Amino acid sequence: MPKNEIGKLNREKIFKAALAMLDEHGLDNLSMRKLGVKLGVKAMSLYNYVENKESLFDGIVDLIIKEMSTPKATNDWKADLHGVAYSFHTVLIQHPNALPLIATRPIKTQVGLEKVEYMLSILNRGKISGIKALYTLHVLVSFITGYAFLEVGTAKGEVKLNTYTSVEKMKTSIDLKQFPCIFELLHDMPLYNSKEEFDYGLELIFKSLNI
Repeated sequence: MPKNEIGKLNREKIFKAALAMLDEHGLDNLSMRKLGVKLGVKAMSLYNYVENKESLFDGIVDLIIKEMSTPKATNDWKADLHGVAYSFHTVLIQHPNALPLIATRPIKTQVGLEKVEYMLSILNRGKISGIKALYTLHVLVSFITGYAFLEVGTAKGEVKLNTYTSVEKMKTSIDLKQFPCIFELLHDMPLYNSKEEFDYGLELIFKSLNI
């Protein structure tokens, strides 16, 4: 970065650069020193804008959460909830290396709390409120995040899209005929569709709530 650009450094620019590094190189390779090199400044200069690495992580998560769509409410709150779930899932898959951050960091920023409020407002329209709304929100977020983890694999600190459902991936030296249920399932593997599976999981959650 040219010297005349250094003065334009700000929190948003730092967070965007950090997210780009995370997407490309993985969480283990993200450091303030490397981020400073990417931005053309010394690592200590970053602390004039970002308090510490924890604050950096919060900023990265905020950027990702902002990518979730929050369309205007319709008359069908259940469809609205489906839409939010799909948007959240899509965003997570677009940033697989950020999954560990999303899954472990508490929601405490303005951006994060606004998204929580939005989702709770949808549940409230469906007559789900109080502690039940909290439980429902946790179940939904856990399912969406967990499902995203199932779709990716981890290696050397980086998370990559994975396909564990292919017959090729399931080949083993073990004679699978001794496991008749698994053996029979192999014949259905070509029918696998991740979107259908995600739909199925959401529907199971909704049915359990009798909504």
